[in-house]
Amino acid sequence: MRDNNNGGGYCIVRAVRVNGSSSQSDISYMCDTEGGSSGSPVLSRRTHKVIGLHHFGGCPNQGVRIDLVAAQINSLL
Repeated sequence: MRDNNNGGGYCIVRAVRVNGSSSQSDISYMCDTEGGSSGSPVLSRRTHKVIGLHHFGGCPNQGVRIDLVAAQINSLL
């Protein structure tokens, strides 16, 4: 929830389309995470909606964009 690199303010998405396992598949953010957090939802503080699925811890962290996940599973819903 907090970003030490943002003056202790709230975490923000740093980039919306960064390269992950494929071109422009991820979002990046500087929020603190712990080992084992992969698969956790990344939520928008403003809308409370899922915007990504966390899968890479580092600086910055990365999560796959939820619009890409939704496109892949839409027929199952």
